[in-house]
Amino acid sequence: MKKQRLPWASACFQGFPSFSLMYSPMLPFIPAGDDLLKRIKAACICQTLHFMLKDGVEHDYAVKMVKEEVPGYKKKLELNRTQYKILEESQQSDGSIIIKIIKQHNTAPVGDYLN
Repeated sequence: MKKQRLPWASACFQGFPSFSLMYSPMLPFIPAGDDLLKRIKAACICQTLHFMLKDGVEHDYAVKMVKEEVPGYKKKLELNRTQYKILEESQQSDGSIIIKIIKQHNTAPVGDYLN
């Protein structure tokens, strides 16, 4: 890419002879043409969440905490109005729980990902 002088730079930095401001990749870049027309039509995130037992506590209490954490996680998604679909929820032999979930990314539309 050819470096070019920015017209406002010489006015802003007059009196600084050693300072020469050239086009820098750190400055904002406005793409030309069709690049301005891209929009996200639908976006989701696929996650595998492992609700693990807490170390240093009694096993039965740790299992109880995990069983309470999972509904709390789901409720938080609903309170945040995050659309989601649980593909699989399985309890492991140690009492921990693994959830495979597809959920909305930020506030982007989900399209037909959750159908």
